[in-house]
Formats: sequence, C-alpha cells, structure tokens
Amino acid sequence: MRRAFALVFLFAAVPLFAQAKSDDAILNELFAVRSFEQVAISPDGKSVAWSEEEAGLFVDGKHLSAAIAEKKDLDEHEFAWSPDSKRLAFLSDAEKHGQRQLYIATPGKLAKKVTSLRGYLSNPQWSPDGNSIAFLYIEDAERAAGPLVAMGRAVGEIAEHIEEQRVTIVDVASGKMRTVTPDTMYVYEYDWSPDGKQLAAIAAPGSGDNNWWIAQLHVVDVEASQMTAIYKPELQIASPRWAPDGKRIAFTKA
Repeated sequence: MRRAFALVFLFAAVPLFAQAKSDDAILNELFAVRSFEQVAISPDGKSVAWSEEEAGLFVDGKHLSAAIAEKKDLDEHEFAWSPDSKRLAFLSDAEKHGQRQLYIATPGKLAKKVTSLRGYLSNPQWSPDGNSIAFLYIEDAERAAGPLVAMGRAVGEIAEHIEEQRVTIVDVASGKMRTVTPDTMYVYEYDWSPDGKQLAAIAAPGSGDNNWWIAQLHVVDVEASQMTAIYKPELQIASPRWAPDGKRIAFTKA
C-alpha cells in the first residue's frame, strides 16, 4: 500500500511540473511581444513607418531613432510622412527625457532636430507643398491637456492658469516658427486645406480640460493668422477633414 501511494504521487507531480514549464514559456512569449503604437504607409505606397512602445521609430524595419542606438524608453509616438514620401516628421524626447521636440528624418540618414521649445508638442502635419510642418503646442506645459487626459487633484492654493493649445507652423528650410491661432483659444484638432492656405480647426475659448463639448468649427487663415468660426454644433464634433476640392469640411458629430 505504501508503494502504491508513492506511484500515485509521482504521476500526479509530473503534470504539475510540466505545467510550470509551460507557464514560464508563455510568460517569456508575452514579454517578447512588440507593442505597436502607430503605423503609417508613405503616400507613394513604397514604405511603412511604425513606432513601438519603449523602442522608438522604425521605417521598413530599420530603427530611425533621433538618439544614439543605446538609448531606451524613447517617446517617439507621433509621426507624419512628407507629401513626396521622402521625409518623416516626428516627435521625440531623445535630447531630454520628457520634453518632445520636432525632428525630420530621411530614411538612412541621421535625424535633424527642428525645434527647441519648452512645452508640450503633438500632432505634426506637413503642409501640402511640403515646405512647412504644423503642430499643436502648449507653451511651458509639462504634460498634455484636454478632457481625455488624466490629471492630479488640485490641492493647496489654486491659481487660475489656462494653458492654451495653439497651432504653430515651422518653415522646414529656415526653421522659423510662428503661431497662427489666438492665445485665447484651445485647438483640439486641425487639418490643412488642399491649397495650404487655411486650416480647419475645432477650438473653444478657455480651458482645454473643460470645453471640448462647446467647441466650434473654425477656419484659420494661415498667412494672416486669423481664426473665424463657421459652424456652431449642438453637440460635440471631432476629426475635421477638408474635401479634396477645398470647398467642404467633413467632421464627426456626437
């Protein structure tokens, strides 16, 4: 009877040991998974760019980091192809952790830093002629703002300080920058017109954390830096897009 008990115990232990090895293998496979955060095919359809969590930016399988190869945990999660498919604009904190800057890279060459700003940059978009790049910018901000962004509870003395997100445009050749939306308006989203002379923008005055639901559709004259409201929705709108003929603007509506 004692021998039978030993055999039963042995056969019961083997499956448990095998299961433990299988679990370890599964965990190893899970940690080896690559997390893709953004993917974009070039306008000519010949190249693909993507960003991976904690790994940076890749084009056609080759690393396109703005930093040295040994640097880890890069924030390189927003990028845009130029209209001619030869360059890639992207945001990276390669120079200083936590501070994004705008870079331009030609696949196979070292990336070039375009901006030296303090604040939060996001959503770079090339102008249709490929001469300029627009992006959203909150000056001196240490984090993203907006209704979908988590934020800490305000404590102590609370001073009113509104951080407005504005559209800034940089000339690629000269590096000169100018902001084309008012300092009283928070721009949530925007899109270039086909001729590059205007922007469609969803914006509202005041705090970006609170007012997206009352934001209106605007048209921005890029040359004059003037913003004009053209549509006041009853409910929230998003994702403005110009029609190819430049005569209409589409958007989603809640």
